[in-house]
Amino acid sequence: MRSYLFKTTWQTIVTVVLASFLLFVAISFLPGDPLRGLFGFRRPDPDVLADLHAQFHMDEPLLKQYFLYMTDLFRGDLGRSLPEDLAGTITSGPPISSILGSAIPTSLVIVGGALVVQVILAPIIALVGGMKPHSRLDRNVHAWATLAVAFPVIVSTYLLQAVFGRWIPILPPTWMFDQTWQNYVIPIVALGVSLAAYAGLVARSEMQDVLKRSYIKMARASGIPPWRVVAIHAVRPSIGPVLRLTAANISALITGLLIVEITYQAPGFGNMIYNAIKTQDRSLLLTSLLIVLILVILVNRSADIIHATIDPRVRLEG
Repeated sequence: MRSYLFKTTWQTIVTVVLASFLLFVAISFLPGDPLRGLFGFRRPDPDVLADLHAQFHMDEPLLKQYFLYMTDLFRGDLGRSLPEDLAGTITSGPPISSILGSAIPTSLVIVGGALVVQVILAPIIALVGGMKPHSRLDRNVHAWATLAVAFPVIVSTYLLQAVFGRWIPILPPTWMFDQTWQNYVIPIVALGVSLAAYAGLVARSEMQDVLKRSYIKMARASGIPPWRVVAIHAVRPSIGPVLRLTAANISALITGLLIVEITYQAPGFGNMIYNAIKTQDRSLLLTSLLIVLILVILVNRSADIIHATIDPRVRLEG
């Protein structure tokens, strides 16, 4: 297990460095000069524009820019966003750390709630398919889960908003997001149900495949209660692929977060990325996407380690 952990850690570090460099290059080559765009239709003073480029290290070679950015990042300096007002002396915008600090709590509540929905619904879908395969209940649950997966998050958000925000007005409309718990219901349900249905369908399929194996048939023939066969002997071999799917779906979770926050006007991390794209704030966009990139890599590596802990065959293959 030690050698597996060492190999996984080394691969993670190399992946983060290469992926962060590619992300930095991709954002650096976006068309247009974001600093020139701050002046609008006015002709910028060449000295002022040169000072701005120097302030954001945009006058340095690309490799040096990346090195300076990563050095600041390792020191805990996330940099500053672009200035909003160029009148008077040249000043940079607010610290990116303060922008993240105000945006992340809202997103954590939505993501946390969506994960709770996933943890509750996905095992129900899987256990129903395992304990009562092809029964009327299983067929109904399977049909509902398939329908939930088929609906994109944006459609589910608008549908829930139309039903519970306008037709049956028991929840506040999108333009009144004021951090009360009622505002979080639709984003959490819209994001959580789709992910839970997808994970549940995969877990159901894996469990039904495991239940056909010979050792399960022997366990049943030995008189072990059906619930014990499913809950203990079938769940453990099925949990590995589901764990990996859940980890792989972290990118889909963040994409869905962006959609629900924009749709519901929630002041969270997804909405912050959207505003950074809209205003061409490359510093904020780069730092935000780098956080997403590192999060996706770490979650997937953590899932691999947990899977290896549960199933020794993964360690041997690794």
